[in-house]
Amino acid sequence: MKKIVMSLTAIMALGTALNAGTYGNTYDAYDGSYTNDRDPATTIQPVIDVPEIVYDKEESVSSFWTNEGSGFYLGGAYSYINTSDDFLVSNGTDTVSGKTDDSNSGFLVNAGYDFNKYVGIEMRYTYLPGLTKHYMARDYATGELIAGSSGYDIDIANLAGYLKLAYPVTESFSIYGLIGYGSTSWTADEGTFKVWDSDSSMQYGGGLKYGISESFSIFADYTLLYDGDTQYSDSGEDWSVDSTISSINIGVTYKF
Repeated sequence: MKKIVMSLTAIMALGTALNAGTYGNTYDAYDGSYTNDRDPATTIQPVIDVPEIVYDKEESVSSFWTNEGSGFYLGGAYSYINTSDDFLVSNGTDTVSGKTDDSNSGFLVNAGYDFNKYVGIEMRYTYLPGLTKHYMARDYATGELIAGSSGYDIDIANLAGYLKLAYPVTESFSIYGLIGYGSTSWTADEGTFKVWDSDSSMQYGGGLKYGISESFSIFADYTLLYDGDTQYSDSGEDWSVDSTISSINIGVTYKF
């Protein structure tokens, strides 16, 4: 009997303590606060932890519009240049058609400015000295196939400006395309035979670039330097020539 009385006493004491904690405060379901009944001026507001949202302005702007990777650069390259001509020659009586396809080594120098790692502009000067033209032709009147060489050397120069669009595949490696406009000139001087001509045309190309350090990069690309028609007269013969000139370039650039 003594144990039962003691247990009832403990339960009553616990209930009194709980009632004191519960009924001592009034809960407001509207704003989630408690008001102390013994001291109505005291209001207990709930504490809610709200995570801080940090807005990173730099990351929110696409890197396409930033100037990351910008700067001037200079470079040079070895160029393997190919020239191809389809020609038609007439002296008023006979007509001969033919084709040339010749290649030789030249060089280029380039200078440009990268606005960022995606967009830039570039100027190039390409030079091919001393190319001997070899031809294969057919006489329309006789059907005779004629093969030979020009017997003189031709120097070819090209000056062009390009818009350069690049895509960085990795931090060091990128691919790019070139589109621009330039002027190509031909010069031949062999004794009494002298020819100088020039023409302008759209030019384009594409290539690869690999950065070997913060300043130095190597590149390899293909460019179409000229694709057009020329007409001229020489020694009573009228010439019509459809020419293409292209180059494969391997070089290095230095960015300041």
